[in-house]
Amino acid sequence: MAMYAPFVGREAELSHMEALYAAPGAKALAICGRRRVGMTRLLREFCRGKRALLFAFKDLSLKENLWHAEVVVAEFTGAEASFGTAAAFLESLVGICAEGKTVVVMEGFPHLVGGDAGVMQAVCGFIDDISETESMLVICGSPVPMMRELLESPGNPLAGRFPDRMVLEPLSLRQCALLHPGMSDADVLRTYLTVGGMPLYHLIMSGPAYEDSVKAAFLAEQAPLRDEFMTAVGRELSPKRVYSLMLWSMSRGARTQSEVAAASDISPSLCKRYMDNLVSHGFVAKDPPAPGRKAGRFYRISDPLTLFGYEVVRRIDVCGGEDPDGLYVRCAPKIGTCMGKAFGDAVAEYIGITYRPGRMGRWTGRADGTVEDFGVVAEIDIGGGRDLTLLCGCVFRRTGADMEDMVLLEQRAEAAGFRMNRRFAMASAGGFTRELEEYAEDNGVMLIGLDEIMGRTGPEPLVRTL
Repeated sequence: MAMYAPFVGREAELSHMEALYAAPGAKALAICGRRRVGMTRLLREFCRGKRALLFAFKDLSLKENLWHAEVVVAEFTGAEASFGTAAAFLESLVGICAEGKTVVVMEGFPHLVGGDAGVMQAVCGFIDDISETESMLVICGSPVPMMRELLESPGNPLAGRFPDRMVLEPLSLRQCALLHPGMSDADVLRTYLTVGGMPLYHLIMSGPAYEDSVKAAFLAEQAPLRDEFMTAVGRELSPKRVYSLMLWSMSRGARTQSEVAAASDISPSLCKRYMDNLVSHGFVAKDPPAPGRKAGRFYRISDPLTLFGYEVVRRIDVCGGEDPDGLYVRCAPKIGTCMGKAFGDAVAEYIGITYRPGRMGRWTGRADGTVEDFGVVAEIDIGGGRDLTLLCGCVFRRTGADMEDMVLLEQRAEAAGFRMNRRFAMASAGGFTRELEEYAEDNGVMLIGLDEIMGRTGPEPLVRTL
């Protein structure tokens, strides 16, 4: 199973870092992102060919992290190093930076400072002491809320000391496709809908086809991603058991705060606080209001691996004893359902990249007493002071979208009150029936297939010309 791949998908971030590095004077940059998002790979790519020190601090004591720093500094200078305090460590870096333009990278920065105001003050002193040099300090860490707390909390010594910041987002679908050169577009999409845009997960799911990758990554004995969705929750949120119960209840249909609170046996106020944490850490999304609608009230699991874990993997865990082939056959229907839930976000990503809407949301509402994701609604500036509302249905099944899907989309749009300056679209991973293609041609319905989503075919103009 390959675990290394070419550097892909971070051109904008790398360009920003290079421009900052080339600017005169000392620089301080903070980078944050979810674990597994690829910060380490980006930093090593940036440091390639530069005079650089890279420290990777862990969730250990300050003494152990300083020992790690001693090893790195000794290898860089060729002389033994010993640091009794964080201040002594940073003072040694001041001397190194004074000798020449240097990049100092501190991964796992929250583990170094550990909430210690004295260590934070020492970091501030380091930034001041290298102000006359051309050197650059880069700190990075996870989770994003913790980094924001360190850098923005009033009274925190580090507040305002890192005006340059980057939040590293997961890779897009098209970027992830570069990590699967031998895989079909359909299987690349399914892989993306399973693990999202985390590069490491794609390197693990490096089989020639989606089914092979799922068997190796999730179903085999000692499968590397079998427990990753639970591990990810536990790394970032506590109490893990309560958060896991909330996510499990959402996977079983709870969509509002009151429904999740009832299913999780916690108070509404505590549920709100925990739900806000799930949102801020990227596990859950609160569907924003579609343009012209009331504020969104529905929540859903938005992280693909978390969704796949609670929808599929937890079912695998109760089917012990079966071989990967048998487990896959058993889970295939649930995998398809899971893909369907995640497909709307891939469509929203495509619309966002292609048409740059001013506002966009997953269109969620109640139908026949149940909560359903109707599709994507995007409000797009088409020039001349005019906006167009794109109403896009999303269909993920092998037989493709048909006229029944189109009629349902139109009925829901009417019931929701979308009547002016609108255009319908239908996104389908499995293609379209001939009847729907003819209807789309006659009625100006935009069809978004796999070729468009993967960038094989250019997008259709928003405004049709006669």
